[in-house]
Amino acid sequence: MIGSVLSVYISKRFNKIISIVGTVIVFFLSILSIFITKILPYTTNLYDSLNVIFNGRLQFQYMLFTYYKPQFFGQLILEIGLGGSQAPVLNYFYIDNSYTKMLFMAGIAFTIFMYCILIALVRRLINNDMYKLVYIILIVILAGISEDSFINSSMNIFFTIFITSNGLLLKGYKENLETVK
Repeated sequence: MIGSVLSVYISKRFNKIISIVGTVIVFFLSILSIFITKILPYTTNLYDSLNVIFNGRLQFQYMLFTYYKPQFFGQLILEIGLGGSQAPVLNYFYIDNSYTKMLFMAGIAFTIFMYCILIALVRRLINNDMYKLVYIILIVILAGISEDSFINSSMNIFFTIFITSNGLLLKGYKENLETVK
């Protein structure tokens, strides 16, 4: 987030390069995070280490791929979470990765549609030199790898940016930029 704040002091050319490279890396990581349990064998040390880092969440993703297959229009998958409780929950199963949850529960079509919207949004922001917003969107996309807040519209306040018109977005950004300088 500090980088997004400081982006107004970096040249446009350098910001554009960072934005494009960052976008490619972030989108690659978000797609990789969906299929990481299919790429890494379950019995490898790397899988075990990553599973420990993510507090056993890769195990749930592995179980998801074992019992379900992505559908074109999605499917109902029962999740049993803690719901904020500190007490143990029997048969706990929750999909934390927003992109995996989107692929399985909303479907292949919706997931491709969302990625197209995200790519169009980031391209639009880069073309309008709105690098601070690009960095913020990329941070939100990265956060979606480890938690389901990206797909949960009640928790993700950035969804409104997706539907904002280009002119309104540009006007608000330029006015805010003028007050900062």
